[in-house]
Amino acid sequence: MRIAAFLISLCMGHMAVAQDAESLLGPLRTRMAGLNDLTCNVQMAFDIPGVQMKQLGGKLYFKRPDRFKVAAKGLVFVPKQNPFGMFDLLARKGTYMAMVAGAEAVNGTPCNIINIMPTNQEDVVMVRLFIGKADGRIHRSDVTLRREGTVVYRNTYANATDLLPSVIDFEADFKKFRMPKAITGDFNSKPVAAADGQKYETGRIRMTLSAMEMNKRLDDSLFKDSSEL
Repeated sequence: MRIAAFLISLCMGHMAVAQDAESLLGPLRTRMAGLNDLTCNVQMAFDIPGVQMKQLGGKLYFKRPDRFKVAAKGLVFVPKQNPFGMFDLLARKGTYMAMVAGAEAVNGTPCNIINIMPTNQEDVVMVRLFIGKADGRIHRSDVTLRREGTVVYRNTYANATDLLPSVIDFEADFKKFRMPKAITGDFNSKPVAAADGQKYETGRIRMTLSAMEMNKRLDDSLFKDSSEL
């Protein structure tokens, strides 16, 4: 009887935690539902070990569920680095398990931490969201990928009511991370050198967004790789 009571208590506790997680994700999911596509200007600054690359300016395009492209000088096509991937994941209820995992401040903003374990994705092992307690927005997301390790996104918002950030800082271990197949410039000419005994090569890309236009009904052909044309 004691064992049965313990198991029931454990299950009830897990259900309560899951319910608390959904109560935090629900309002965020509702706000995200209003964004179908996005076009904006983007300035990118690079800090990647072993890579000499100047800032790039161009256009960023996003279309739900998972279309993402940055068009700059040369072509930068980065589907694996989609900073809006959370939109599609959270929209598909029943395809993940979520659990409250404490609280932590991100750049001075108190946040609840939600651990999300997708149940139907091969690449994504876990997503750790830092959701603002006061504004309900994503201030940081840690995405653990099966092959590339953990990718960290830090969001900075220009205004208190903005759904989308004006600055996205992208951080990854570039010794593990697979670079996009359609990318040119010094990324190819000066690859990251593998040093003996060096386990991590953390690199960062800062994307500054401006002149945002939402829900313009972008055509799918815009996102085709040049090899598909």
